[in-house]
Amino acid sequence: MDSIYITGSTGSIGSNLVGSLETCNSTCDRIDLGQDPGWSEAFKGKHSVVHCAALNTSRGYSKESVFKVNVEGTKRIARIAKEVGVSRFLFLSSVKVFGEYSSEGEVFVDETSERRPGSVYGESKARAEDELMKLHEPGQFEVVIIRPTVVIADPSKGAIGTMARIAAKGYPFPVSRGENARDFVTIHNLVSAIKTALLHPASGGRAYSVTDGGAISTRALFAALAKVEQKKPRFLPIPNQSGLRLFQTVKKEALWHRVFGNLRVDHSRIRDSLGWHPAHGTLEFIGTEFGGNGDA
Repeated sequence: MDSIYITGSTGSIGSNLVGSLETCNSTCDRIDLGQDPGWSEAFKGKHSVVHCAALNTSRGYSKESVFKVNVEGTKRIARIAKEVGVSRFLFLSSVKVFGEYSSEGEVFVDETSERRPGSVYGESKARAEDELMKLHEPGQFEVVIIRPTVVIADPSKGAIGTMARIAAKGYPFPVSRGENARDFVTIHNLVSAIKTALLHPASGGRAYSVTDGGAISTRALFAALAKVEQKKPRFLPIPNQSGLRLFQTVKKEALWHRVFGNLRVDHSRIRDSLGWHPAHGTLEFIGTEFGGNGDA
């Protein structure tokens, strides 16, 4: 396998990708956002660059910092990679370029859907995509974009970690009365998709949405986490309109939609074009990996 340079290798996605590629006997160099290796020298002799490094306002960074790193930084790194002869540049974007939830009447989001980011992070990723595609040259410098939906990796972090802690304490979790449907992607499926897109000769010049291939409800997600904690799931049903108005009152409408809204994502492009298929479903992953029966 060709030599690969990975940015953001200390993050959850980057570290899992490094481990997976190294088991395939690839040569991986990696760097974290906080370091400046001298990009020209770092990229020399590398066939591919996988750019995972990014900032997010959800971790306390300002909008200015997010755009400086996610847009301007990405553009600079890609230009240097192209100048020194890197053949392929894979950019880890996000399904958030399409927004945080599905619009009214929208069944699926796919690569042809209108991009309408609803967050600073999503907007920065959309702009970075545009800048990268300007650099794409078939057969010379091929840009590949991966758009994962919400990634399930660490049961102690993020929204999943919060839900797991609520379940562990036996507290009731608020759920809307209607069943929603959201697509997720587990870390192992995402790493597999990145490797497929990175190595497939026909992947260049396109963006690919990545999911586990089976949307689940917030209720089902919480129930699975409670089962891992060996607790009976308890729910606090909230009427949709009442819950929405409550969240609007405290200026958290976006959070309501992220938790209780729909976000169905179609991953048929990467399946049909590159032959990639998820190895497992979201609930299966939670039961085995979070339950302590998996390898991670």
